[in-house]
Amino acid sequence: MCLFHFHANSAVQGWGLIRGSWQFVDFFFVLSGFVISYNYEDKLQSGMPARQFMALRLGRIYPLHIAVLAAFVAMELLALLGPLKANREPFDAAHSISGLISNIFLLRGFSSFGAETWNNPSWSIATEAWAYVIFASLVIMRVNNFKVLSALVVGCAALLLYVTTKGTAVTGDFGLLRCIYGFALGVICAKLWRHLPDFKLSAVLWTVIEFAAIFAVIFFLSTSGETRWTVLGPLLFAVTVLVFARDGGYINRGLSTRLPVYIGALSYSIYMVHVFVQERMANVLNILAKKTKYDFMDASDPLRPPLIGETLLQGTVLTVVMLALVIAVSMLTYKFIELPGQAWTRRALAKYYPPKKPAAAPALAVEPPPA
Repeated sequence: MCLFHFHANSAVQGWGLIRGSWQFVDFFFVLSGFVISYNYEDKLQSGMPARQFMALRLGRIYPLHIAVLAAFVAMELLALLGPLKANREPFDAAHSISGLISNIFLLRGFSSFGAETWNNPSWSIATEAWAYVIFASLVIMRVNNFKVLSALVVGCAALLLYVTTKGTAVTGDFGLLRCIYGFALGVICAKLWRHLPDFKLSAVLWTVIEFAAIFAVIFFLSTSGETRWTVLGPLLFAVTVLVFARDGGYINRGLSTRLPVYIGALSYSIYMVHVFVQERMANVLNILAKKTKYDFMDASDPLRPPLIGETLLQGTVLTVVMLALVIAVSMLTYKFIELPGQAWTRRALAKYYPPKKPAAAPALAVEPPPA
């Protein structure tokens, strides 16, 4: 997603995998449904109050969301002073007050609030918050069975096919359908995981299966485009989640080592801050262009928008710089916003709901970055 949103004249810009990487949001919807169901379904059925569940979930996603949103607002205010002014007016349609309100109250997943405003990736956070509400309601009402969940999956997929020709390539416009579709599939995966037999396969054979799943995902992302075929993506991702939940192959074991685990921990911050960092890079390049009279953009092709980087080398270097900045900022937001926000939420809730000892979890039943 980080490379998908950075329109640079780089060596990877035209890769099908990069252009289709927006579908990783659907993968994380499925993964989130799996993990949330595995970690919370039994607790909710055993009496965990819905307000405690929602407080824990919002404590996970909301502090960083609101902090990044505040940073966007601060940049718009600074732009009014002139130095950071981009090639647009501050508080334009993409940074409107109404859009700010819909972001604050997590309403961007509804069609009536569908404009892509402020921090564009946060639409998925808004929809996932409402998926939590639906999930908790179904569990507490004891109707979270395969029949109801399958109806949600089929219904959301059918509606997506009906309301758009873009499949799952929707955000504010019907993004809630997209989220519920993937999330419900993830919940189904968690139920299946509990009942699947423990296949006695060697680590080598499991590794082959993991390779096959990864290849299938890469091929699908590279070839499906923004068409109705993308509705099949969450089904493929559900199978992939079940494959890697088994923790049977060497690829999965490699992903469980320290560096991949740390990158996974940073992934929510990376997802939430990358557009902000990219826009600030654009501000700096805009200022440098005015000061030096040197154009950092490639506008040679009239059939596409200008790309960052006048040459392929320059665009590739700027892409590497962008990635380094995004990771650096993400390390800071993870340490000083995400972790303290989660810790504060747990401390506040501990006064009313003493923590219980957690049960053993499968390989993928760890906290995923919200999609």
